Amino acid sequence: MQAVSAAEGVAEGAADGVTERAAEVTGLAYIVAFETVPPNSPVADAIEEISRLRELSKEKVASLVGLQRRADEDVEKITSLLRSKGYYSARVSANVDADKSPVGVTVTVNTGPVYPIMGIEIENAAGTGPAEPIGIEHKSLGIDLAAPGEAGAIAGAKPKLLRALEDRSFAFAKVVGQRVVVDHDARGVFVHLTIDTGPPVRFGDVTVEGNVDVETNFILRRVSWAKGAFYSRKAVDLTRQKLSESGLFSGVTISNAENRAADGTVAMKTLSPKERSRRLAAVSGIRRRMARGSKPSGPTGTCSALANGFR
Repeated sequence: MQAVSAAEGVAEGAADGVTERAAEVTGLAYIVAFETVPPNSPVADAIEEISRLRELSKEKVASLVGLQRRADEDVEKITSLLRSKGYYSARVSANVDADKSPVGVTVTVNTGPVYPIMGIEIENAAGTGPAEPIGIEHKSLGIDLAAPGEAGAIAGAKPKLLRALEDRSFAFAKVVGQRVVVDHDARGVFVHLTIDTGPPVRFGDVTVEGNVDVETNFILRRVSWAKGAFYSRKAVDLTRQKLSESGLFSGVTISNAENRAADGTVAMKTLSPKERSRRLAAVSGIRRRMARGSKPSGPTGTCSALANGFR
């Protein structure tokens, strides 16, 4: 086979794999080192774990330009990681030393201090919601003031806020805006959430679907709200818990209508329990009673299917 130079291989040797071999011959080997300030930073290991430079360090890179591009990507990823952990003043740089053999890359990270969450503000969108501010404690949002301003805690506040609003009868509330303000002078983070609560709603009619063997009245007796009462997510969850603890269902789905009715109520559109077999329900009932220290009912020591709600 005729010898082919690297340049010739790139131009015309792709058919027999010469292009790949040429890249291996002309590629650059490199070593990467990390300098983290402070050196015992709790995020030092995480920084190295997400580094593409480190991950691909055993593979040659095609050129210095490609190596610099890889280093720039690391700077961006590490900066994003540090901000997500509350290090909002972190400084990250990567230096490529082409005079070394193999080429040396030094990633320098100065994390700076962790910025705590110094305040959280919840406001209604213009023209929406009640006139008076809704008092929701920041702790109910999973946020402790002075705790690190981590992205996970801030993002986790939104579903908790919706849950808190649902417990206050705002079944259709939405978070329509979020701003995270970093104050470098105060070295802290301030979170601003904008909500559209919609009008408060009350419980409407309940529709039961999916029950075949279990009586509808058995299910309705375990509903933890009264028609006309203000909507509460806690009441919905308690109903689901009661039905699950009956031992008759392997799963329970409770949902509400998508819109508020003209009379201010929301219909609980579906209450669809997935039934267990009679035998599994009886066994589950026995176990529950034994766990409570009670004896199983029934002439043979088993649970009565009728007493458990079967038709």
